[in-house]
Amino acid sequence: MTINYKHLVFVVIVALQGCGGGGGAGAPTPEPPAPPSDTTPPVITILGESEAFHEQGNEYTDPGATASDDVDGDVDVTVSGSVEKLVAATYSITYSASDSAGNSASATRTVTVQDTIAPVITLIGDASVIIDEGSVFSDPGATATDSVDGVLDVAVAGEVGSEVGAYTLTYSATDAGGNTASVDRSITVVEVDTGGGSEESDVFIIENGSVADIWGGNDLLSFFDEKNGYGDCTDEASGTETCQSVDWEVVDDPVRGTVL
Repeated sequence: MTINYKHLVFVVIVALQGCGGGGGAGAPTPEPPAPPSDTTPPVITILGESEAFHEQGNEYTDPGATASDDVDGDVDVTVSGSVEKLVAATYSITYSASDSAGNSASATRTVTVQDTIAPVITLIGDASVIIDEGSVFSDPGATATDSVDGVLDVAVAGEVGSEVGAYTLTYSATDAGGNTASVDRSITVVEVDTGGGSEESDVFIIENGSVADIWGGNDLLSFFDEKNGYGDCTDEASGTETCQSVDWEVVDDPVRGTVL
């Protein structure tokens, strides 16, 4: 058998060309997909109330805020704005934060400074006073101070007559914030005790330390004690006193006779 090598080589070359496919040398390699970009800003959390009220005259301390980012975690917070403690007004405190991708966020707290404390009124002298009928009452007055405005003027309402009865004087003061305070003083005008209804009405009940006959007995001795509400604190049945501020007794004196 005779082999024709010329034709055999041709067939092999054709087969090799058929197996090469459509690929060619130097084809580009695909780029990997780009990572997703950060477009989410940080989240700011205000500590405390976002609408706060502050007492005028007191130093303001801001509780601050925090910020967190879904990529960077906790991020720094910058604060702008201030609160004037002596001026009643509404102020803004702004908190800002940015992440490494440049996303920024802000939040605002409003602080209202206001005076809510009323003045303090102090009476000069006693809050309850007793005077005799026909006497002229001299009002010692009162003072008023405020936590913001300092010393204030005091207005007085009411009057005290010379006739027997109960009277009231009202002292009031108002600060610049509109807060008002008031205090009362009670004045009681009492009938003058002249020792009874006899013709000797101008005789003193006690003259030179001696008990006068017009008393008619110890049961007419009376005291009026502030601690007892200025009520009569004498037990007429026993002739003894029940006042907290008075201690008394009637005794015989060899020189002056029966004395108090």
